[in-house]
Amino acid sequence: PSPNGLLAEQEGDLWVVCNCGGNTDFSRLSGFDTIDTVDTVALGQSMNVRTMAIDSNTNNLLVVGLTEDPDRQRLLEIDAAGEPDLLVGTREFPVEPSLQSLAFDGTALWATTSVVRGVLVKLDPATGAIVETWQMPDSKVAWHHVAFRDGRMFVLGVAAEDDTGTIVEITFPPGR
Repeated sequence: PSPNGLLAEQEGDLWVVCNCGGNTDFSRLSGFDTIDTVDTVALGQSMNVRTMAIDSNTNNLLVVGLTEDPDRQRLLEIDAAGEPDLLVGTREFPVEPSLQSLAFDGTALWATTSVVRGVLVKLDPATGAIVETWQMPDSKVAWHHVAFRDGRMFVLGVAAEDDTGTIVEITFPPGR
């Protein structure tokens, strides 16, 4: 299967996945060439890969997916810098809310959710626990992806009424 889902950017390369159901692996592309593939089965942590972020402190991959247990999802921390890929850590947490998009700000993980529309969640990267929840500004937009660039947070969504895309920059009050 060919990739149809973009997971993350790392050092100018793209991590991609085939969102074709039951996908347990994902690949790193440099241009159009596959330069690495990570398989969760080979790591002993089989899961359906959903989303991913890069830990900017360690350069490790933070990968979230659905487990065999329909009530659980898993967060894997993977060092994919060399071969073989190294599983650094794993955490499991309830499947609700199901994480749709993931980004790392240097200290915390942020995610959009696929069930609760209009909600952005902040997760503790050590446990996967939701530590804060924010309501997005427009409930008529399905917010799909979160990303950080130069310390700034952006969220991409699609308006329900006409399928137009929108990107907003999220700013928080001082001392959040």
